[in-house]
Amino acid sequence: MQFRFFFWVLGGFFTFSQIAQAHASQQELTALKEQLKLLMQRIETLEKSQKVSQAGLSEPQKPIAQVSDLPKPTAPLQVSSGNNKVQLTLAGQVNRFVSFDTNGNNSQVSHKDNSFSSTRLNFTGKGALNDETTISGVIEVEIRSDPSFARDIGTASDASSTVFLRERRLEAIVDHKRYGKLWLGQGPMASDSTSEVDYSDTDVITSGSEIQDQAGGIKFFNKRIRQKDARTIAAAYDNYGQAFRQDRIRYDTPNFNGFVVGASHATRDIVDASLKYAGEIGKTKFGAAIAIAKNPFSGSTRKGWQQYNGSASVLFPNGISLMGAAGQRKFKDKGRDAGKYWYGKVGYQFNYFEIGKTALAIDYAWSKAIADDASFTLTDFKVINTERFNSYGLVAVQSIDRAATEVYAAARTHQLKRRGDLFHKILSFVAGVRIKL
Repeated sequence: MQFRFFFWVLGGFFTFSQIAQAHASQQELTALKEQLKLLMQRIETLEKSQKVSQAGLSEPQKPIAQVSDLPKPTAPLQVSSGNNKVQLTLAGQVNRFVSFDTNGNNSQVSHKDNSFSSTRLNFTGKGALNDETTISGVIEVEIRSDPSFARDIGTASDASSTVFLRERRLEAIVDHKRYGKLWLGQGPMASDSTSEVDYSDTDVITSGSEIQDQAGGIKFFNKRIRQKDARTIAAAYDNYGQAFRQDRIRYDTPNFNGFVVGASHATRDIVDASLKYAGEIGKTKFGAAIAIAKNPFSGSTRKGWQQYNGSASVLFPNGISLMGAAGQRKFKDKGRDAGKYWYGKVGYQFNYFEIGKTALAIDYAWSKAIADDASFTLTDFKVINTERFNSYGLVAVQSIDRAATEVYAAARTHQLKRRGDLFHKILSFVAGVRIKL
């Protein structure tokens, strides 16, 4: 009886052990299934990431039939540098417009590159020397096919064989947080853009007081002699501060409570200096700049010049902006009056459309005795001294934020007056687009 009880207990123990083992095996099997499921999910995620990173390289491109078919990147794209110690940035833009221009005698519809902000490419490599110092190299070129500042009515389009890369910036920059910034190479002088402090947000088609580039190459038609004059819009007006780029050395101080002082020296002893300010009072934004520049050699028979210029702009919280600029260039040549200009702009910007900001502006420009060329003599000076120019403009810019794009339109009238001559007004209407790359 005792043995039977013993074997019964022993059999029960083995039965319980088998049941326990089976239960444990079931738990292990369930755990293994969960681990396998997680592993498969990770593999799927890695495969999807690999497909995104190799899109356009190993997989065939799917046809794009509508906007929704465009790929939507999940992260900012990266540019690789040939040197792993440098962060390389590639940027650029395309800026083209269609224009209708008339000189009072002839008219033409043209397709031009916008010289206010030309089509261009920029390569910037930046490396950190330490926590306070960065060293950068910049290569920026523009690709201008039919630039608006140089195209006259009746001229043929640029042949593709004549459109090349044109230098804008080829420079090295050392930037120290406490000691300022040093620039060496082809690039903007310290006085560059000091006539273009402008908060109207319309720089794509009227950069500060720089209004001549919309139709700069068009010649005025002389009604007295019934033919084109030698004077173009770009020759009759200059805001003495735009596109002042040279092969130079330049230094800018650090920012002291919004103030920055700069100075530069270029080939042939061109020198300049500037004082710039930008700041806010409450929600009102204010900026200003003044500059002085000197060029001792403006031609083999010319004696050079010295100029003063500046601009200021304010943007109020309600979207209204005001901008003004003025400048004077004193020539050292005998019999040559000083060239002068002044400019004013009123702007308004608002966010009515969901796609982005809308900016509107009206402006007026006036100048006297501006035209200049290295070959001019006393005979030319006597004519130039009597010249007066004015221009009225109306511009509109619509930003499309999601596509880094601006669409714009502008209408402008130009008038040249000269003693003994009578000129037709030049009218110019443009519509275009700038796409940031």
